[in-house]
Amino acid sequence: MKQIIQKRFKKSIPTYNSQAIVQQSMARHLADELSRIQQHFEEVYEFGAGTGLLTKQMVDLFFIQKYIINDLCVEMEDSLIPILKQNEHIHPILYFGNAEYLPIPEALDLVVSNAAIQWFSKQQDFISRLATAMKKDSFFAFTTFAENNLIQCKKILDKGINYPNISNMDIQLENYFEIIYAAEDENVLWFSSPMDILRHLKETGVNSFSQTQTLIENETDLFQKWTRSRLNQFTDLYHDLFFESGQYPLTYNPVYRIVKRK
Repeated sequence: MKQIIQKRFKKSIPTYNSQAIVQQSMARHLADELSRIQQHFEEVYEFGAGTGLLTKQMVDLFFIQKYIINDLCVEMEDSLIPILKQNEHIHPILYFGNAEYLPIPEALDLVVSNAAIQWFSKQQDFISRLATAMKKDSFFAFTTFAENNLIQCKKILDKGINYPNISNMDIQLENYFEIIYAAEDENVLWFSSPMDILRHLKETGVNSFSQTQTLIENETDLFQKWTRSRLNQFTDLYHDLFFESGQYPLTYNPVYRIVKRK
């Protein structure tokens, strides 16, 4: 499964920053809220850094001494290094691989992540393991998506990525953390056609609407596995259900949490 995700995001590197409008906004929002709480951190760990949308915000807004940065794709190094070089005071360590199962660095002041944890297959297990590695009064600040994310595609296909149930996630968090900041939003992007929506999703690494390997490799792999009739069916249904004032909506449902280790 993670090899498929890795392949998708590797392909999206050239187009990700221009297409990931919502993810950029999420990174700014999270970093701004975190800066209201604290701005100096000795050791920070960011997992799922991608092309560095949140990394850029952290480098610009915070005083960080040691910055451990992880991503699934080693190819992200070319995007991350120039960002880190903008702050000569930061000592960076790049840490590639599947963060869900990699050892979690210890003695951290802060763990951050933007739009990554929804890809983890066992989110509750990861939160438990993360909390065990974190020291008292350290912070975990992250974004993810709630159940209405890409809701139009889910309604047409009758399937979708299993975004975390936010109420259940908070219950799990509260076993280890005090919730300092919590917010949820809906951002709607508008496109000229359903095909433009599919291209947008592909260029942000979302080449499917499922987290299961079988579906990714078969029915829902965008463009590569869909027949012309399947594409036509999707675009016709999108038009019939969601066409509004000459455009087509795509809903994002961002979630923000900043929590403090008890």
